[in-house]
Amino acid sequence: MTEPIQIVLIRLLIQIEPFYIVLVVVVGLIGNTISFGIFLFTKLHHKHSNFILSALALCDNGFLITLFFANINIFNYDLFNTFDIVCKFTVYFTLVNY
Repeated sequence: MTEPIQIVLIRLLIQIEPFYIVLVVVVGLIGNTISFGIFLFTKLHHKHSNFILSALALCDNGFLITLFFANINIFNYDLFNTFDIVCKFTVYFTLVNY
C-alpha cells in the first residue's frame, strides 16, 4: 500500500528542516548585518528612526544566533552539554527575544 500524501510530506519536511534553518540563519545574518551597517554608518544615522532600525537589526541577529544554537542538535552535535556557557547564552537570549 502507498502511504498517504500527508505522511510523505511530513517526512520530506523533517529531512529538509536542518537545511532550512541554516539557510534562514545565514541569509538573515547577512541581511541584518548589511542593514545595521547602512543604518548606523552612513549619513542615515542622524535620524532617530534609523537608529531604532539598526538596534532592531542587531537584536534580530541575536535571535538568529540563538535559533542556530537551539537547533544545532539536529546535526547530532550537542553544544548544551559540551559547553555550559552556550546553554546559559541560549536560554538568556531566548527569554529576552521573546
